[in-house]
Amino acid sequence: MEAANSYVLIHGKNISQNTLAGSAAGPHMSIDKLFPALLECFGIILCGYIAGRADIITQSQAKGLGAFVSKFALPALLFKNMVLLDFGDVIWAFLWSVMVAKVTVFALVCVLTLMVASPECRYSKAGLYAIFATQSNDFALGYPIEGTHVDVEET
Repeated sequence: MEAANSYVLIHGKNISQNTLAGSAAGPHMSIDKLFPALLECFGIILCGYIAGRADIITQSQAKGLGAFVSKFALPALLFKNMVLLDFGDVIWAFLWSVMVAKVTVFALVCVLTLMVASPECRYSKAGLYAIFATQSNDFALGYPIEGTHVDVEET
């Protein structure tokens, strides 16, 4: 990865939000959107942690909020974004790199667990640990980066 002026070159492609550079060459991504997305993601996590530790949200309220988010809000958001997804804007090299990284971590954790765990339950532990190591909160980072280009009509 090399920097050229205010642009970042990845796999020979110019990654920027500048419409003058590389707009006809296909989809591009702004590196400038990654830092705010990281701040937003970890900021929400920190706010939830502080609210739980300060007893602003009780355990039953947190359970209800988790049920609402997982059963209603997140599926609706995923459905809306899948309907509006333009496959021409997808950066396939980025998705492939995430997949290769996750498969590598999955295999590494699985092999290490098989080597270290006790023989009677090593296969179940290897599967669980490998799944836990790779199933992270990717959506929380991906949505703010990709979701900001959708125009919202005010009513």
